[in-house]
Formats: sequence, C-alpha cells, structure tokens
Amino acid sequence: MSQVSVSRCKSYEAADVEGALDRCLALLGGMDQFARRGETIVLKPNLLAPMPPSRGVTTHPSVMRALALRLRDAGARVVIADSPGSPVEMPVLSALYRITGMEGVASETGATLGFDSAEVNVSNPDGKFIKTLPLARMMAECDGIINVPKLKTHGFMVLTAGIKNMFGVVPGMRKSEFHFRMPEREMFGELLVDIALATRPRLTVLDAVSSMQGHGPTHGDLIHTGLLVASADVFALDLVAAHIAGMRASSIYPLKAAIARGLAPATMKDIRLLGETAEGIAHHFTMPRDVAVFNPFRYFLPRPLADRAADLVRPVPVFDPKVCTGCRTCFRQCPPHAIEMAGTFPQVNLKKCISCFCCQELCPTGAVGVRRRVFVRPARHK
Repeated sequence: MSQVSVSRCKSYEAADVEGALDRCLALLGGMDQFARRGETIVLKPNLLAPMPPSRGVTTHPSVMRALALRLRDAGARVVIADSPGSPVEMPVLSALYRITGMEGVASETGATLGFDSAEVNVSNPDGKFIKTLPLARMMAECDGIINVPKLKTHGFMVLTAGIKNMFGVVPGMRKSEFHFRMPEREMFGELLVDIALATRPRLTVLDAVSSMQGHGPTHGDLIHTGLLVASADVFALDLVAAHIAGMRASSIYPLKAAIARGLAPATMKDIRLLGETAEGIAHHFTMPRDVAVFNPFRYFLPRPLADRAADLVRPVPVFDPKVCTGCRTCFRQCPPHAIEMAGTFPQVNLKKCISCFCCQELCPTGAVGVRRRVFVRPARHK
C-alpha cells in the first residue's frame, strides 16, 4: 500500500512548519530516503503568478525554507525552480521569485534559483499519450525533483495538488501548445499523468496549511486546513488531497485518469495513512463555479448533436470591465488565440475558446469570471 504522511501545522511560523515537516518525513523514513549527499535536487513549488504569499496562490516560502534546510542538512545542492505559463525571460523569473518569497528563501538557505528554462526533449516510455516531452533543462538535468504543490481548487481540473503541479516542468509558453492540442478536460488530465510519469518526483510535500476553495486557482477564498502532507507516491497523495477537500476522486480529471491506469489507489482504504486519521483531516471545499462538464445530452441525442448541445452550456470566460486594467495578459497568454482586444478591453471569440481558463489563472487583478453560454449572467468578483 502507498504511504502518505499527514501532520498538523497550525501556522506558517518557522517552528510550526519545521516541526510538521519533520514529523511527515520521519513517518516516511527521513529525508535520507529522498536525497543523497552531492546530489542536485530541484524544489518545484507552485509559482503560478507573481503574487505575495499572503494571497495563498503560491507555495508558501516557509514550507520551501524548511525543505531547503533539510536537504542542505542531507548534503544535497538545492535549486528552487519553476517555469510558469508565461514568458520565462530572466526579468520575468526574477520578479516571480522575488514577489513569491523564493528569493528570500534562497538567500537564507544557500539554495540556487533556477533560470535555465531552455527546452530539452526527454523520452517518456511510460506515457500513454506523450512519448517525448519537452522539459525545462533545469528540471531535466537535475538528480531528482521534490514536488511542493499548493492545495487549491482549479477551474479546469477541479483540484490542483501534486499531479497538476508537475505541469510546471514544461517550459513557459510550451504549456499553451498542450492546452491547444488537448482542450478536453479528460485528455488534459491524461497529459498531466504522463508528465508526472516522465518526471517521477522523488517526494511530494503538499502545502495545505492555508488552502484555496471556490474561484481557484488564483482568486478563490482561503480556508485554513492546517496540514502538511507528504508521500513518495504523487498519485496517492492526490487522493488524500481530494479527501481533504471533500471531493470525489472521479471528479478530478488527472486523479481520475491515474486511477483508471492503476497508478493511484481507488479509495482511501487502499492507502496507508500515517500520522492522522482520514476522519480528522476531511473538509468540504466550495467547488469552482461552473466547473462541471457532465453531458446528459449523450443519453438521448446522437453524438454530434449531443456535443453541440453541451457546447452551448459549457463554461466560458467573461471579463469584468470594472476590474480589468487592460494589461493584455490574457490576450498574450491565450493558447488558441481566442481573445481579441477592443481597445483596452478583452473580448473572447467563443468559436476559438477551448475553456482552458488560462486567462482566469493568469489575470493579475481577478477580472476574469466564468459563465455558461446559455445562462448569461454577470461574473461574481471579490
């Protein structure tokens, strides 16, 4: 049975985080199980956007600091690196590392910040759909990756935890290509599983001290879950993440794909949970708005008509003119180039839109909401 350790962590104070991390690691046999002296280990956080830790969008620097110190104690060379879904030029990454607190972590612990996002193609023989994968060189050429995701709801994949976080190993704007090639949620979930198989993180440590529910992964509501979760099995860890959020595994696309392939346990009974009980860690997250894509039309209409009917009720982005600043981030980052600018205001071409919600994820002001096409209503914003 896959082992997943869970420890209470009441705050992001250094003593609380280090104590919780040490308990998680001890239950798994210690950091020596995951890193050896002289190795280069990449700590891969969720750095979705250049937002301060207080926003709860990115992995908290306290968690990264504790991990970097433990790796340093084990004699490993530590690199903190991510490749977000935006241009990865030096100034962009520098700002990202500074604003999210990673620069401070590196300065305090002696870790190196990763800037080498040059593309390297790696073979992925265990992949189901992706047999060759482009990786950022700093991810491809290290000795091992420790995956450090943040627990959040997600408008496209429903929940983001360990599997989804590994999408960040794909270099910058190449992510847009994958969104365009695999616009269906089920297929994109399969892609994420293939990426996790290609990278095989040695350890995943989930930052679930403060989590995000509702309008995630960028502009949701924070909920105090007070947990750190760790496992050598990223797929098993995601099942525990779903349990913490109070969500069915079958509703989370990458986890559903992993279970269907036999990579993830099907139920919590198939996991050896260490440190806490399943009953004691369960919460009930508010789901992302309009995330469900169940298509009842397929039960009584021919497939072409059913898909057309489903398209009419699919969720699509909508832009709030009171919040939008006209920064053009959505215009530049849209994978299928479905967003056009009417002066300084974005408009979406629904014939091109694939409902990937990259615009929603990357909008710095939270101006992108979600509605269903036939139920036109104003987007709700904070």
